[in-house]
Amino acid sequence: MEVTQTKISNKKELGQYFSGRSVACLLSVLAKCTNAKNIIDPMCGIGDMFLNYIKDYESSTNLTGVEIDSDVYENLQRRIGNFPSIHLLNGNAFSTEILKQLLPQGYDLVITNPPYVRYQTINKIEQGYPSTLNINEIRSNLIECLSHFETIDNADKDYFKLIISNLSGLSDLAVPSWILCALLVKEGGKIAMVVPETWLNRDYALIVKYLLSRWFKIEYIIEDANSAWFQPAQVKTTLIVAERIKRKKSLTSWDDEKFIYAATYSKAMTANSLVGNIFSGSISPELDFIKAIDNEVTVKGLFESKSVSIKNFANDLKFSITTQKWYKLFEEDCTAKKLVSNGMKSSSSLRDWYGDVKISFCHLQDIGVAISQGLRTGANDFFYLNYKLATNKEILVAPHKRFNLLPFNINRKYFREVVRKQSELDNNFTVNEVKSDGVVLSLQSFALPEDISFVVKCNTAFDNKYDEIPEPLANYIRKVSTFKNGNKTTDKLIPDLSAVKPNIKKWNEKKPNEIPRFWYSLPEFTKRHFPDLFIPRVNTGTVKTRLNNESKYLIDANFSSLWISDEMSPHNNFSLLALLNSTWATVAMEEYGTVMGGGALKLEATQLKKIPFPMLNPALISRLTILGEKLSAPDVNTERVLFEIDSVILNAFGFGTNVLQKLNDLSVIKQNLLKKRIRK
Repeated sequence: MEVTQTKISNKKELGQYFSGRSVACLLSVLAKCTNAKNIIDPMCGIGDMFLNYIKDYESSTNLTGVEIDSDVYENLQRRIGNFPSIHLLNGNAFSTEILKQLLPQGYDLVITNPPYVRYQTINKIEQGYPSTLNINEIRSNLIECLSHFETIDNADKDYFKLIISNLSGLSDLAVPSWILCALLVKEGGKIAMVVPETWLNRDYALIVKYLLSRWFKIEYIIEDANSAWFQPAQVKTTLIVAERIKRKKSLTSWDDEKFIYAATYSKAMTANSLVGNIFSGSISPELDFIKAIDNEVTVKGLFESKSVSIKNFANDLKFSITTQKWYKLFEEDCTAKKLVSNGMKSSSSLRDWYGDVKISFCHLQDIGVAISQGLRTGANDFFYLNYKLATNKEILVAPHKRFNLLPFNINRKYFREVVRKQSELDNNFTVNEVKSDGVVLSLQSFALPEDISFVVKCNTAFDNKYDEIPEPLANYIRKVSTFKNGNKTTDKLIPDLSAVKPNIKKWNEKKPNEIPRFWYSLPEFTKRHFPDLFIPRVNTGTVKTRLNNESKYLIDANFSSLWISDEMSPHNNFSLLALLNSTWATVAMEEYGTVMGGGALKLEATQLKKIPFPMLNPALISRLTILGEKLSAPDVNTERVLFEIDSVILNAFGFGTNVLQKLNDLSVIKQNLLKKRIRK
């Protein structure tokens, strides 16, 4: 009987999404370590990774497993059995007690499915769990135990100390797990890991990619195309196999080495194998699959594969990390010189699409476009209100139902209109009117009567700094100040929330001329709050960029905000609208975004900043401006205009004779990426 862990809280808090036989089988076969003498899984759960190594068990192979959860550990013991050469430990792999029990000389194979626990969850873990799940203590313990491991020389130890010290506090638990696994594997050995796809495109994982590119030769990256391997999980996963090598001289000191990048679709799966439906009737479909991808075979709808240059992979990484503070600590050739993008990332389908075409690329920031995030109030229930009736001067606003307060009439000047969510938007590419009746409190120049009295007592010069907030808005603010953010006794009052408290600026006798501010007054709105264009951060279909006509609306943090920040930019709002809605752009957004468990694409401002765009000459930008104006109009023939926009982009690549074929190829790439989001 299959052993599983069903305690949902543990799944989230300890990252317990067990691998299962199918994932473990494919990963172990990919590792090609049939002669390994010492194998370890430092986060072994119920022992899935050991199944391929104990079914024909030979005592000459030593297996070591570490599991933190005592209940799971009992299941592990029952499942694996009692063999002299199997060493199971119940403890935290990041604790010094466990680390010092592991082989100093390292292991031939480190194979594991490390816990995926987001940093927000780590910070909220119940007190009953080990403190070594805290990222700061993990750093401390790993550094303390560097001297224990003989897998790295003294120079490597200095590098690893820097890597560990610069581990981001935003890292999920998989990132320090990478570092631990790198310490455990001996030179010539391999790591084989199940990891969240976020390691490929999140800034906090850049240091892991750096570690891989200097101490490992990647052999395989296998993508779970439809997020089908771990049905309860909310992130896509990948398998990675890499050989530990002697440290490369620099990040980019690679020659012509390549690795295989493959993706398997849900239709490839059977009940017992991730690839069983590809090779029906095969005794070992995993072996057949590896032979196929080694030859870069692709079978439409089942799997696809290609070889990727490690040098290109490293160059992509170098472009991404030159702005990281830690980079200059590692690379001798690190300079302040700005690198120019060499195009899409090495694993990109777009890179294959444009092939050897010689063209210059740029990023949005290079052409004077700023990217940020919309308005984040920290307490939307208070700051956002709905209005029911409106005149030129007044609106009837309704507080959030949880406050149980009656609607009241108030002058419009205390509010600004806001776009809060996608459901408020129609299908047009310009926001002229929204379906929402939402407004946000805009009280930067206003204060409660009692607060005005207070500031005047502090300094009489403040007498005319604030206008008085009238009743009943003043009463609304006072009432809400007594509410907690939830129903727990530990919940804070709304004014005391960590995201609201920064609004407060207390009077300081040492700085008597600095006027106090209050919790109910948001900071001054800036261009990022009233952007020229905006893009949803979570997308269920094709990503759509919209124009905020005349910057009329405040835009919520559910969206990324974009605006032209450099008056010397060759672009304008309309050319930018056209460019960002081109098929090139929407495909790139798919490739740089993160697919969520439900099939939506999460696209953050940091990811938008990484997308390369072809450099366009003034004539092409002028053409995009005309097309952007057309796209912004209501009731436009969208399909026709988008086709013309795509034709402009293809012109930039020099595709003059086979435009229709290249456009069709681009559309196929887009549809394949959209299909990858769907679980079947």
